[in-house]
Amino acid sequence: MTVHAYAIVRLDYSGSQADAHVAGLEALAASRGVELAAGGVLLAQSDSSFCQLLAGLDFEAVDVVMVPSAAQIKGWLGVLRCSAEVWTAIPRQCWPRCGAIPSQDCRIRSQTDVAGTGVVAMSQCHLTVCFYGGPVLHFCGEECAALAFARAAYIQHSAMVTIDHNLTPGLKPFPCQRLWMP
Repeated sequence: MTVHAYAIVRLDYSGSQADAHVAGLEALAASRGVELAAGGVLLAQSDSSFCQLLAGLDFEAVDVVMVPSAAQIKGWLGVLRCSAEVWTAIPRQCWPRCGAIPSQDCRIRSQTDVAGTGVVAMSQCHLTVCFYGGPVLHFCGEECAALAFARAAYIQHSAMVTIDHNLTPGLKPFPCQRLWMP
């Protein structure tokens, strides 16, 4: 099975190390037998170009997103993990798809068996949804569904969604959660 990946370097974070970060991701891909999608390492100049880049990527075409470090995707790790595993080069670490515990073992795991145990790992979370011009709504739902919904709402500019683990009694279940499950 060929593993496909997007490799992304944010130039605003890499600065003078950009060439080394690109080379590091290319070396990581080569050492793991990973085929880089989109013709090689993708570059983003700033926060806004990074957001535009993510919005235009087809995450169904890849298994992995590779970045130099987690700092380059600060605030986006959970969203990316909804669609793919995330690998960092420095330190060499792997965050499996949808909520499993990070490890240094960057083998592709089945989406339905993220822990390698045959048990689907799901994490409950609290969603705060504010549709522009509407009331603030609070729900309890599965983290993967919440992250997928938050990504779609962000891309479509339809709502502001925050996700945390402050679960309180009386939260309503996230409506239509199954539509957002991977």
